[in-house]
Amino acid sequence: MIRRLIGIILLISIFTLVGCASGDATPPPITRPAETLSAQGLVPSLPLNQEGVPIVARVNGEDITQTQFDRALARSSDLGATTSYDAFAEMVLNTLIEQVLINQAALQLGITVSDEEISAEIAELRALVPDDTAWAAWLAENQFANEDEYRLITRDSLITQKVQAQIIQPVEGSITEIRARHILVNEESLAQSLATIIRTGDAEFGQMAAEYSKDVTTREQGGDLGWFTPDMLIVPQLADFALTLPLNTVSDPFLTELGYHIVEVLETRTRATSDSESVQDSRNQFESWLNSQYQSATIERFLNG
Repeated sequence: MIRRLIGIILLISIFTLVGCASGDATPPPITRPAETLSAQGLVPSLPLNQEGVPIVARVNGEDITQTQFDRALARSSDLGATTSYDAFAEMVLNTLIEQVLINQAALQLGITVSDEEISAEIAELRALVPDDTAWAAWLAENQFANEDEYRLITRDSLITQKVQAQIIQPVEGSITEIRARHILVNEESLAQSLATIIRTGDAEFGQMAAEYSKDVTTREQGGDLGWFTPDMLIVPQLADFALTLPLNTVSDPFLTELGYHIVEVLETRTRATSDSESVQDSRNQFESWLNSQYQSATIERFLNG
């Protein structure tokens, strides 16, 4: 499920400034919308918390207030330029929910962030501006009410980094790739018949793929899938199945959501993991962990009815 980025969407602009502004005297401003969701009158009647403040969501009993939501919308407005307003608002709310889940998990993991760590992180960004006046102007321009609010956002960022560091396991230095071919049909009986005549030598695999396979992307190549890793296929379980097969052996029919496959593994090889694969694996690990937090959480949403 590709619906959220690793880390906190609200902090993308901050991380970009710290990482890329070495030649700039002042961090660039964040574009923001002219109106918030509440200003447009799109927020329905919301429940109130014990202090009488409207809330937009509740995560394991912890409230997210309308004020938090509106301010997050303003700070994240540069992300809203490429999507509808409703989708943008939902994305921001999802990000707030994710941050609460991460913060709650941090407590369970014994992860904390000190005031000194927050101050050090802010000092790194403040070094990019010439004086206190310019710093205050940047905070205001980017919809931070004051430095205290900015400290809260920085705290969330540091907590997320520490949780990621604890959740993500180092990626192994090598990866196994498979080169295989397959024939995909709708009926198990046909798949079994094809497997039998190929094994007996009465027909050639590539010829049967070209004639019978419904996989239009591979049948003209004799069913050749090329070199792949499990995460590269539309149905990863097909790759997992291929990993169990001896080389140059035609399998029995294997059922996936696409139909019945006959598979033959032609070659395997091991190579070093690339930097991009290591990064993607780390993202996948954290995404999977965050999804598990969603599944076990009690989440109430009060926007859009």
